[in-house]
Amino acid sequence: MSTPTVEIGPYVVGEIPPPLEYTFLDSNGVAINLTGYSVRFQRAEMLNVFANAVTMNANLTDAVNGKVTYNWTAADFPYPGKFVGMFFVGNGVSRFASWLITWTTCASVDIPPSI
Repeated sequence: MSTPTVEIGPYVVGEIPPPLEYTFLDSNGVAINLTGYSVRFQRAEMLNVFANAVTMNANLTDAVNGKVTYNWTAADFPYPGKFVGMFFVGNGVSRFASWLITWTTCASVDIPPSI
């Protein structure tokens, strides 16, 4: 891939890991103040193209320090495969995208238990 990426995981079908956190930085490595911005998280299956893309709300957890968070659900790991995700923040004038986040989802031994 030609875009900067960060690899996380791997995960298992039905898993619900801790929230995914990301910090938006400018080209000098300084946090971007995101006060007044909205946040979305997109994920898709990574085939020859991105497939089955969905966009979900995410949280602005520390605006001044550029921090955003997405709270995973079991639906985010629906079946085995390679997946990608990306945060977007915007305020109606400016819009920034995170690095491309990639992960692998592995098969579960059986249906994940309700625990």
